[in-house]
Amino acid sequence: MKTAVITPYFETEDARPQKCHDSVVAQTHPCTQIFVADGAPQDVVSRFDAQHIVFGANHGNYGDTPRAIGSVSAVSQGFDAIAWLDADNWYEPNHIESLIDLHRKQDAAVCTSSRMIYGRDSAPLGPRPPP
Repeated sequence: MKTAVITPYFETEDARPQKCHDSVVAQTHPCTQIFVADGAPQDVVSRFDAQHIVFGANHGNYGDTPRAIGSVSAVSQGFDAIAWLDADNWYEPNHIESLIDLHRKQDAAVCTSSRMIYGRDSAPLGPRPPP
C-alpha cells in the first residue's frame, strides 16, 4: 500500500524536523514524506529524501492549509493511504505498519491510534487513547 506522510511546519528548530523525518525513514512499512512549509521554508528539510512544498506566506491556521494541500498532492500522485505527522513529532518504527494492518483487518476508510505524550525533557508522560 503506497503511503504518504504529510508534515506541515512553520518556524521550528532544525532538530525537530530531522527527528520527525528520521522516524518516517525508519518505518517498517515504506512511506513517502511530503513536507509543507507554511511560509518559512528551512534548509534542513530541503536536504531530506522527501518531497517539499513551499508556501510564500503563513496561513495562520496551525497547519490546516498545509495538511490539506499536502493531502491533495498525495491523492493526485496516487497514494493509497495518507498519514499526518507534525514536524515536532515522531513515529515509533512500526506505527504506519500497525495502521496498514488495522485497515486490512477492518477494511476501515479511516484508522486511528493512541499516542504517547512526552514532557519537555523527552520523558514519557503516558499514553493517550485515540479521540
